[in-house]
Amino acid sequence: MSINSFLNQKSNELIIRDSEKDSIKKSVDTLKSRLVYHFGNNIEDKRVFGSYPRGTILPRCYDEGSDVDLMVVFDDKSYQPQTYLNWLRIFVNKYYSSSQIRQSHPTIVLELNHIKFELVPALNQQWYGYQIPNKGSDYQSWMYSEPFSFNSEFTQKNIDNYNLIKPLARLVKFWNVKNGRPYYSFKIEEMIKAHYFYGANNNLKGYFYSFMMSLSEWEFAFNSNQYNKIVKTKKVISEAYQDDVDGYPNLAESNIKKLFD
Repeated sequence: MSINSFLNQKSNELIIRDSEKDSIKKSVDTLKSRLVYHFGNNIEDKRVFGSYPRGTILPRCYDEGSDVDLMVVFDDKSYQPQTYLNWLRIFVNKYYSSSQIRQSHPTIVLELNHIKFELVPALNQQWYGYQIPNKGSDYQSWMYSEPFSFNSEFTQKNIDNYNLIKPLARLVKFWNVKNGRPYYSFKIEEMIKAHYFYGANNNLKGYFYSFMMSLSEWEFAFNSNQYNKIVKTKKVISEAYQDDVDGYPNLAESNIKKLFD
C-alpha cells in the first residue's frame, strides 16, 4: 500500500458512520424540541454549527472529546452572557438530570452516552451578526462570531482543492488527539483554511505533507513536550518522504503509520 492509499483509507475510517449519525440526529432533534418547549418564544433560533455539519468531526471511538455545537439564539437581548448560560444550565438540569453537565468556556456542556453537546447562547444583532459570550471577560460581555460564514468558506476551500481539505482535517485532528492535543480542534481548521497548498500534487499525501511540514515547533518554545512532538512529527514525515523518493514505499508507509499509533 502506498502512503497516499494509507492516508485515504485512514481518513475514510475517521468519517462518522450512518448509525452514529442517526443517533446524533435523534439527540439533536430531541434537544431542539425541548428547548422550544422550555423557552417558548424566547428562542429565536437553534442551529448546529462547527465540525459536525462541516464533516470534519471525528467519531467518538477515535476522539472522546468530539462534540456537536448548538447555538441557542435568544430573542430577549437585555442580559449579559452569564444570565443566558444560567438559563441553559437550568434547562439541561431539568431535562438531562442523569447526564454530565458543566460550564466550559462560553458554553454549557451536555455529555450523553454517544455524543457531547456544547450549548452556546447567542444574540442575533442582524446586520452585525451573532454575539456569543466573550471568554476573556469572564462571560460579562459579548463578542461577535460568524461560524456559519466559516462553514461556507471551509466548504468552498474543500471544493477548490479537489475535495482534499476535509479528509486532511480529519487526519490532522486524529494526529492531534494522538499527540496530546497541542492544538484546539477549531484552530486546526483555521490553519488549514489559511494554508496555501502550492506544489501539493493534488493528492492527499501531498496535502498532508504540505500542511504538516508547515507547523512551527517554535510556537511551543515554552512547552518542551509539545515542541518535541512537532519536531518528531516533521522528522518522521521527512524520513518517509525520502524513503518514498528512494523507492522504498513500504518503509515510507511504515514511517507515516507511526504518526497515528
